[in-house]
Amino acid sequence: ASQMARFESRCPVLLQEYYTGSGQGVELLMHEGRPLAAFQHKRLREVPINGGASAFRESVALDPALYAHSVRLLEALKWTGLAMVEFKVGAQGPKLMEINGRVWGSLPLAVRSGMDFPAGLVDLYLQGPPSATTPVNTDYKVGVRARNLELDIVWIASVLQGKQRYPFLKMPKRYEAVTAFFELFHPAYKFDILSRSDLMPGLAEIPKITRKLVAKFKDAA
Repeated sequence: ASQMARFESRCPVLLQEYYTGSGQGVELLMHEGRPLAAFQHKRLREVPINGGASAFRESVALDPALYAHSVRLLEALKWTGLAMVEFKVGAQGPKLMEINGRVWGSLPLAVRSGMDFPAGLVDLYLQGPPSATTPVNTDYKVGVRARNLELDIVWIASVLQGKQRYPFLKMPKRYEAVTAFFELFHPAYKFDILSRSDLMPGLAEIPKITRKLVAKFKDAA
């Protein structure tokens, strides 16, 4: 309340509940409100820690309730193209966060799990939608994990700093950051960009990551 009072006389103030839970996204390829392909992932780490872009996530089986909610929303919009419907799933069930009506940041996880949304989108626009009797494509591997290397390193650095930035949120322990660091090159986990078959994009990412880390530690000093 004291924080709100500082701004009430200067600008409109919106008080929003913070809902604790796991971030989950249902991603879909749609044609005029009809689902053509669907995928779901769960966020394991986010930047910033109180909620933001996913740094490390895992493909999970489609939850029937979340899928139904997502399709109903996009069906009402007669949506064509790609979209991610984001939820927080907590003790009181799922809560809708937003609809990302664009290509989402964790798209590489879907592709590495076998759900090639970009190819599906190209096929939709070049060849048209499949017949009405064609079932929704939900064929992907569950349990695949992939990271955005830049964001995951920022997450590790933030946790190691140990600052309690958000009084309403329990911060991860430093040992969790140490564990995450040693798992950076775990052979079973994938990267969004870094790939043995095409090293240049991943190598080009390194200077950007270095600048982010320097800025992070300057802020901590």
